[in-house]
Parts: sequence; C-alpha cells; structure tokens
Amino acid sequence: MEDEGGCPYNQTSFISLRARAPQVWDIEDITKEASMCDECAYFFSKSELETAHIVFCPYNYVLDPSIRKAVGINLHNSIVVLDEAHNVEDTCRSGASLEITEHMLASSVKSFDDVIWQESDNQPPNGYDAVRHMLSSVEAWFKTNAELVRDPKDIDDDDCYVLWSTEDTMEMLRDCKLMQVCNADMEEIYQHEQMKLASPGKKVLLSTRALNTASRLISVATYMALDNGKNADDFKLLITKKMRINDKNEEVIDTQLCIWCLSAAVVFSSLAFEAHSVILASGTLSPMDSFAGELSVDFPIRLEANHVVNMRKQVFIGAILNGPGNVDLISTYKNQQKFQYQDSMGFLLLQYAQVIPGGILMFFPSYALMGILKARWQRTGIWDKLEKHKQMFCEPRLGGKDFDALLDQYKAVIAAHSSAHSTPSGWVGSRSADDEPNQTGAIFLAVYRGKASEGIDFSDDNARAVLAVGIPFPNFKDLQVSLKREYQDHKSRVNRKLVNGSWWYKLQAFRALNQALGRCIRHRRDYGAVILIDSRHRGNSHGNSLSKWMRPHVQEFRSSEDCNPLFAEFFQRNQVEMPMAAPAPEPEPAPVPSTPTPVTSGPIVLEYEDDTPIKKLVHDLRHEHVPGAAALSIDGGVFVSQRQQVFQELGEFARDPFTADEAKQEAIRVLPKHEPVENRRAELAALTRVRRVDDPVQFVGKYFELRQLPFNSDGCPRRCD
Repeated sequence: MEDEGGCPYNQTSFISLRARAPQVWDIEDITKEASMCDECAYFFSKSELETAHIVFCPYNYVLDPSIRKAVGINLHNSIVVLDEAHNVEDTCRSGASLEITEHMLASSVKSFDDVIWQESDNQPPNGYDAVRHMLSSVEAWFKTNAELVRDPKDIDDDDCYVLWSTEDTMEMLRDCKLMQVCNADMEEIYQHEQMKLASPGKKVLLSTRALNTASRLISVATYMALDNGKNADDFKLLITKKMRINDKNEEVIDTQLCIWCLSAAVVFSSLAFEAHSVILASGTLSPMDSFAGELSVDFPIRLEANHVVNMRKQVFIGAILNGPGNVDLISTYKNQQKFQYQDSMGFLLLQYAQVIPGGILMFFPSYALMGILKARWQRTGIWDKLEKHKQMFCEPRLGGKDFDALLDQYKAVIAAHSSAHSTPSGWVGSRSADDEPNQTGAIFLAVYRGKASEGIDFSDDNARAVLAVGIPFPNFKDLQVSLKREYQDHKSRVNRKLVNGSWWYKLQAFRALNQALGRCIRHRRDYGAVILIDSRHRGNSHGNSLSKWMRPHVQEFRSSEDCNPLFAEFFQRNQVEMPMAAPAPEPEPAPVPSTPTPVTSGPIVLEYEDDTPIKKLVHDLRHEHVPGAAALSIDGGVFVSQRQQVFQELGEFARDPFTADEAKQEAIRVLPKHEPVENRRAELAALTRVRRVDDPVQFVGKYFELRQLPFNSDGCPRRCD
C-alpha cells in the first residue's frame, strides 16, 4: 500500500515492467509480467492511466465519483463508452443506495474503537474520531427506531417496514453528523491505514467492513446533500424487517437500515457533465425517450439499427398462445401452479426438441418456476423423454465458476453433436417413426436477468432457438419496486420526460425479455428461431415493447403444434443456405505495391434490400474495390426498368446481356458481398431455381457482369475506352 513515506513498490519508475508489458494488455497479462520483474501491477496500472488511449474498467469505476477520484480516473475530454448499457439505470441507482444491518454498524464502531485506543499515544488523525462518532450516532438512531417496525411474525407478513419523509430523512442525517463528516475525512483515514500497512511491526488495522460501511454512508449522504439537497426527494429512508431461513433451517428476522436512490440521474449526471462524450451501447435501450428521461440526458444522437441478418430468411419469430392439449400458456402465478400448464409446457418443449437442431435456450421468469417445472417433468417422465433427444442443463442460482463450468459443458455437448451431424439431413426430418431417437444437442434452462441472459454469446448451434416463457415483470410485492412505481407516478406529473409507474414497470419486463431474446443470432451468417410462449402476446399487444428488429416479423400461432412443419422447413433450408463457415486461416501479410496494380479475382455478389435507391446501387458498383465479374443481387427481384436504369447509369462500366423475358423470370436472392462467389455455391444455387444450370458460378458470371477495369490510386475504377 501507499503512504507519505512511500510504499517500496511505488518507488520504482517501472522500467522493467514498462519494457516487458505489451502495448495492449489485460489484468492477467500485467500481473504475470509484474511478478517476474518484482514490480507492482497495481501502481503500474495507475501510472499508465495518464497516457493510455483506451482503458477498460467496471461500470462503477466511472459512474461513482468517489471511486473515480480514488483510482485517479480523469474524465475531462474523455469519451466514455458503456457497453451493455441497459444495466446503467440499475447500476446508477444501486451506486447511490445502501443497506446495512445493526450488526454491521456495531462491528464497524468496535473496529474504530480498537484502532483509536491502540493509537491513543500517537494521536491518530482527527478523521477517526469524526467518523467513529458518526457511526455511533447512526447505530443509536437505528436501534431506537427499529422498535417502531413490527415483527413479521406478529402480523403474518414476510416484509415489514417504516418509511421516513424527505424532511425527516434530512434531519436524521444532520442529527447523526453525516452532513459534517465528508469524503476528506475518509481519504485521511485511508491514507493513514495504508501508511500503517506499509510500515514494519504489529499494528491494529480497521476492518474492511468498517471502511466500507463508513464510506457508503458518507457517499450516500453526499449525494443527498448535493446543491443544498436538490436530490433529497430522489431518496427514501426506511427500516425493514424480513423473515428468512438460516443455514440451520431456522426462521430469523433480518433488520436493515436502507437508503434507496430512486433516480439514476443522481449518479449519471456527474459523468455526463465531466466527460466529453458518453456513448451507450446495447440492443435493448428502446424506447430511448424513457431511457434518456431516467438518466436526465437528452442524447441528441441516437441510432436504433436493424439486425445484420436477413430477417425474412434467417430468423423465425413466433408467438405461441396455447400448448399441447389446448392449454392456455399465460404465465401468471396462478396458472403456473396448475399441473395442466406444467405438463403442457413440458410436452411443448419435447415437440420442439425433436425438430430444432443443436442447442435450445429456454428462459423462465424465476428460478422458482424453473424448479417447479423441472420437478414436475422428472416425476411425470417428461424429463427422461427430453434427455433422449437433448442433454438437459439448468442455470444455477449462483453464478461464478459453477456457471462457467456448466456453460463450457453445454457448449462441449453442442460441439460434439454438431461435428457428428455435420450434414443437414443428420439434424432435421431424417428419422422415421421406428428409429431409436438420438440426442441432437442440448437444452439450457435459464432465468431472465440471470447470467445466461446477459452478454453470453450463444452463436450458431449453441442456440438455434430461444424459447421465452412468460413476461418477466418484476415482483410487484417487492418493496423497492413499489416505491419506485410510486416515485415515477409522482415525478411524471411534473416532468413529462419521465414515464409513469405502470409504464416503467412494463419497461423493466421487456428490457429483460429482449435481452434474453438476443442470445441467438449473433453474426451475419447465423440463423435461429425466437419463440414467445405466453397468450398475452395475442394480437401483437406488446409488439411495440419488443426490439425494433423483431417487431414486423412476429407470427402468431394459436397452437404450439402449428410451428412444427414450419420449423422443419426453416432449419432444413438454412442448413443448406447458411452452413457454418470453417475458421478462416490467418492471412499472410502482403507487400503494399508502390503503384496501383489491377487485381484479378472471382465474381462477387452485392447485397441489397428491395427498396434500395438506384443511386446507391450505381455508387456501389462504381466504387467496388474487387474488379472482375459481379452479380447484382436484389432481394425479391427487380423490375426490368429498374435493372435497365442501373446499367444505363453505369454506362460503359457494365453490360447487361439479360433480355427482358429472362429478367422477368428471375427471382434473385440476397447474398453477402464480402465473400467470393466460388465459396458460396450452395447459396448461389437459389439464383438458378428457374433455370437448370450445372454451375451457378458461371451462370452468375455470364448474366451479371462488370468489366474488369484498371484502378486509380484511390481504389476506384478508371474509365476506359
């Protein structure tokens, strides 16, 4: 650790480590290098912050001003990019909130007492007495007012609380000296503790709990008191008592002092003010107006892009209203408890496991429902039937290494089956009724807002389908949720940029749903099915709450069985048209020619939607950097007049041997433009459905051709006579 005299590891100029460290490194890299040259990776990282061009760090390192200051992150003139930004709202609110128990306060006070007594002869800094007195005052206030909260046992309720008004909350902060104690006192304490740790000899140190408890109390009080208390209405002070079962299977009551922040803008505003630009990146920020209102930032530049894949051909999106046995699949708590619902959901999964290749992700609103269904399926034999087709996995409640190991095992099973069934006929529709079923992949049962739904890449066969059970509304009985809804109702009456409580509640559900649905279809050559399983999707009633890329493509099915033949056709077609590409070999570095040299290559295919302007087609054909023949591919075909207009605009750059009659017969498909046609024979076969030709490559080269032209120095074709 660091002190005024200096930690020995902070006295170096990091000559050895700076020489050994690669230009781009992560924590594991630099820790390994530091241990080899006996230098400190932590202090080296801090020293490199000043000159680094790109810094990767957790959310709270940039969102929390106290952490920014402690680490030494200066956001002035910086561009901050927050990935998975749909989590920013919750992260900001939790960063300005706290929940502490009476035991945490008591042990923190004792830790300060021990240090002050041990250093009584050396006169520790004044900050120790100030913070210790503050903690003792909060503990006393907590003990006194906890008696006002009734025990859950007395009123047969799992959750009892007392809530204080804003005025009473500010009075409590003043009485407990939280307004007087400041971050400077904590910095003084941190520096003194670091000095003791670096010096030789036995000493008494503050516990980590004491430091964290004091720091959190001061940080939250600072937010509330900022600018003469302008944020005070954005906080709620309460004491709660909750029933829980301990490790000995005994009922115990947990009493907590809570200060909850209900507005993300309290924390986010300082980040937006300091940074030059803030970029939020996520697939589930919509509706953007409500998100911007929650953060109290306008975000004048916004992009809500379409998906990179062809939605009509590579993605199957369905909403299932009724399961096997014509059971209503509405996933309300009452319906979830019915055996008919549980069995129908199991038979639905069994149906789909027989026609969907590779991996299936199935998301549930809660671990409780996932556990209920698993237990029921195991009792009724459905689970054993499922395992004949796919190996079953369940997301553990706790993440960490258990989840990582389970995920690796799941993907290994998928990889093994994918290699064993590399031909399309090995997956779908190839078994007769008399054949013994073989496993064709795996099923991963997971929970919305769990680790599997957040940022995990389930590309290709790892997730050929996502089955989304229910709509993951937050628990409306949760105290923090109900207070947030009341807060939104109150604030939206005076600030029209904020949504009301009901709309906020719905947004939380569909952001979690959309995040889970995005686990499959991870790249341009990917394909898969997204299935919404709940009758509340009837009539596309929640269509506007889905991600933009999904909205126009949702098909409604009254019965789950109606999907089966469509599934079979969808996956069979895509296995032919979108085979999984083998990893490309590492390209060898090529010398850069001093003068432009014409390059020969095979034909290329340009991809366009059917509403692409003619000017766009002409521009791309003129500026295409790969000379040689090119196929002009327009989804759904184009009228002869449009095709002729393209070639007229191109003039001598192209010739069109297509006759009017031939053009009318063709229906030309979308094909990616970044791969040579020779590598895409399976897809090009679709171009020749009307004509029977032996070589689709020759066919394309014959009927759509650009002249091979010399190139200028800017990479554009030069006109030639």
